[in-house]
Amino acid sequence: MGRAVAQYLTPGDNLDDQRKGIHHNERIIPIDGLLTSDVLITDIEDAMNHYDVRAEYSKQLGEALAQAADCAVINELANEAAIDAASKDGNIPDVSGGAKGTGKAFEFVTGSDVVQTAEYGNLVLEGLLKARASFTNNYVPQGDRYCLLTPEGYSAVIRALMPDAANYQALFDPNSGKLQNVCGFSIVETPNLINTGVGGKHTLNTKISTAGLQGIVFHRSAVGTVKLRDLAMERARRAEYQADQIIAKYAMGHGGLRPEAVGVFVKTAQA
Repeated sequence: MGRAVAQYLTPGDNLDDQRKGIHHNERIIPIDGLLTSDVLITDIEDAMNHYDVRAEYSKQLGEALAQAADCAVINELANEAAIDAASKDGNIPDVSGGAKGTGKAFEFVTGSDVVQTAEYGNLVLEGLLKARASFTNNYVPQGDRYCLLTPEGYSAVIRALMPDAANYQALFDPNSGKLQNVCGFSIVETPNLINTGVGGKHTLNTKISTAGLQGIVFHRSAVGTVKLRDLAMERARRAEYQADQIIAKYAMGHGGLRPEAVGVFVKTAQA
């Protein structure tokens, strides 16, 4: 949805003569299908084990589906910032004589590989400062802003904020080893920043992968998830295999919504 315009009403004038319409756009998020993960526990293996594996197996199945959802959302976020994306110019462009458009995605070029050094950490901090300004200029809400980094990039930011830095205590919790809010962004480390999608779906745009994705900044409204069937666990007896089967499943879809609320950190500029 676009933005409204405020105007003064002169006594005697009609609102109908000066009204500016609020522009809209549409994004359709399809359901990807039924995503499943299962395991077969044979009776003989169950009898030979000295512990019950069902609880741990169930946990692993649920984690597999959670990791798949993370990978899909991460790639959809990054794809919103691709220079050849359908929304590369923003959902709603600037309107001549009307409201300002919703804005475009943000790109920050580090010019460096991801290394656990203070120098690279300072590059990330510089990118966060620029992302903060870009988001604010696009009227992205101040809260619920996040930054995804690889574990190496996360460690580099910590190194850049070591005790000799003046803002060390304010940004880093030495008890938990976690970063606090930095430049208005909650920093999250993830091993899934670079992934191949899920079953051939939600793959990373080649423009982004070629540029060398190193981080993503976003607001929670930048991507949407639709849920047809929630996460469920199912157990079944497979007599023909003399085994018990455990199945985890859900049916969801993921898609980008707001390119102006997304930014990427890349090694080289997209071309």
